[in-house]
Amino acid sequence: MKKGTKFPIELINNRPFVLADMVLNNNAKHTVKLLLDCGASHALSMQALNEKPFPLPDSTIVANLGVGLNGLIDGHIGRIPAFNFGKYHFKNILSGFPAFESVAAKTGYKMQDGNLGAEFLRRFNITYDYQQNSIYLKPNNHYKEPFEYDMSGIETYVENDRYFIGRIEAGSPAAKAGIVENDELLSLNLKPIEQYSLDDISKFFKLMVLDLAYKNIQMRKSS
Repeated sequence: MKKGTKFPIELINNRPFVLADMVLNNNAKHTVKLLLDCGASHALSMQALNEKPFPLPDSTIVANLGVGLNGLIDGHIGRIPAFNFGKYHFKNILSGFPAFESVAAKTGYKMQDGNLGAEFLRRFNITYDYQQNSIYLKPNNHYKEPFEYDMSGIETYVENDRYFIGRIEAGSPAAKAGIVENDELLSLNLKPIEQYSLDDISKFFKLMVLDLAYKNIQMRKSS
């Protein structure tokens, strides 16, 4: 027997989409269409609303949002006052807001308004039932954890099951430690990188010991 709350999904090109509600700073309520993307490390990313650039919250910071199929993603980080997914309600959920002209306008914003990533999905035990166009969500021990932004300055990407440094924020702890773009991440806390998920890696960026392969020379960095 499946456990958890049932949600309908829409499959487009074998990718699952869901509907969610959110309240913005002007107290306006909107229903948005989101891709479920467990391969993305963020909680939420919003790129469009009513086929226009998504309105930024009152308070945001400029940020590097990672690496996409079209290259590095610039944008902002901020919080959405209220996010409701069925009976599950979240306040001040952290969201990325990719630059519309460089991301949404190129990737087909009419298909979706944004996506839900691993930082949100990890809070549930999820059962996918593609035959019935449904998913089942059950809160787990991570459900009540706060949504936080990693200030280490490291953005990673995966290529052929290998993890690389996609971008380093200037002046960040990672930059001061000498970590540079295109370094390959080999281990965390002296454990092979294969033992970690993308979510695990994000958690370790606050305090860790890691091995990097840089210009074919293996060297150890700490931050």
